[in-house]
Amino acid sequence: SGYFDIGMLYWSLGGATLLLQMKYNAVYALVPPMTSLAIGVFYSMIFQKSLTGIPGITGPPLMQRLLILATSIVLLMNMIYCEVKKTFVAQAEYWYVSAGMIVIPQAV
Repeated sequence: SGYFDIGMLYWSLGGATLLLQMKYNAVYALVPPMTSLAIGVFYSMIFQKSLTGIPGITGPPLMQRLLILATSIVLLMNMIYCEVKKTFVAQAEYWYVSAGMIVIPQAV
């Protein structure tokens, strides 16, 4: 299970790098990877099993879970605010990468 968690981390870093290469601002490039990490971490916490199905694995320690949650919420709120104010308008490619970043690890 630990290897899968490390794989999720590298998946997130790869997604951030991809969005940075697509010339998105670093703040917006971190939203999909952090959301992907948060979903994986909270799956483990809620269902009391690892992402690979091993029972009793609840993910990282509580403070790390809270830090991931807080960072994800702040980044999402910032992106929504900027979308509403029209200072950041995401292209379709951004949403495709975002969906892939979140859905693919959960499907595996």
